[in-house]
Amino acid sequence: MGGFVSLGFAVLLALVLRQLYRVLRGNPRTPPGPRSLPFIGNVHQLPMEFHERKFFEWGRQYGGIIYATLFQTPVIIVNSAEVAHDLMDKRSANYSDRPVFPLLELMGWTNVLTQLRYGEQFRKHRKWIQDAFQSKAALKSFQPLQRRETSILLSSLVSSPEAFADHFRRDTAGTAAPSLTGTLLEEHYARGGMTAQAEDEIRRLSGTIYAAGTDTTVTGLRTFMLAMVRNPEVFKKAQQEIDKVIGSDRLPGFEDREALPYLDCILKEVYRGMTRNETAYPNPEVFRPERFMGLTGTEADDIDPRRIIFGFGRRPV
Repeated sequence: MGGFVSLGFAVLLALVLRQLYRVLRGNPRTPPGPRSLPFIGNVHQLPMEFHERKFFEWGRQYGGIIYATLFQTPVIIVNSAEVAHDLMDKRSANYSDRPVFPLLELMGWTNVLTQLRYGEQFRKHRKWIQDAFQSKAALKSFQPLQRRETSILLSSLVSSPEAFADHFRRDTAGTAAPSLTGTLLEEHYARGGMTAQAEDEIRRLSGTIYAAGTDTTVTGLRTFMLAMVRNPEVFKKAQQEIDKVIGSDRLPGFEDREALPYLDCILKEVYRGMTRNETAYPNPEVFRPERFMGLTGTEADDIDPRRIIFGFGRRPV
């Protein structure tokens, strides 16, 4: 028995020394990053919440692409929009896959769009979404619904402004016709029937889109509300623009958007709140829509937050 214990201890000691040697030596083929500890990697350096703040701090120290380890899992942290575009747009074929997460497999989440491995099934689901939401005709078809729901939302806010969060949630949780789910079901039945696999794929895709759409929309609306309360001068300036262009007899419509440049800048600044890039956005902690005013076409495109907040490469939907 003593021999087995000695052998086991020797193996354990060898593993510890090997890991320690790797940590001290580093790996010249990986990007720069914080020094890790054996076995736990860089986990001890991460706060319990707001990990992005630590990643931002590392970005200042190590650059736009960082290497770290979480326990025994290597992690690449992209801390620059330019690096993200270079890797995930220009070389998207190399960086569009997903790793295998055993816990998600146990939970039955392997066929959810956000976790699908890059392949035929992912490309099929992505095409379904593009056909439903990304063509100009499809987007225009939603405008009557958006006008109706906006009117209902505004009426609710006037009646009970203190319940604005509940109104936002209700506004994003309604029904629509035609819908992605309805369209896909009709297409499959028109082709001769619904298989169990197709039904499962449509169900999972619909659930993913619903969850993603409601949460992000509510977050955007609540962020806008917070920004207006904390920046009354911005609110007043936006109201003046609307009064000047629209008047008091009607609500703004989609056709008025080009005539409301300051309001469009407010929307961009709400989106911009997701990034703290001091080079592109000086004083990033300040809500300042004016940062998007008076720019040339190229300048406006370069700092338009809509280029980055919805993701990169072939994974955005």
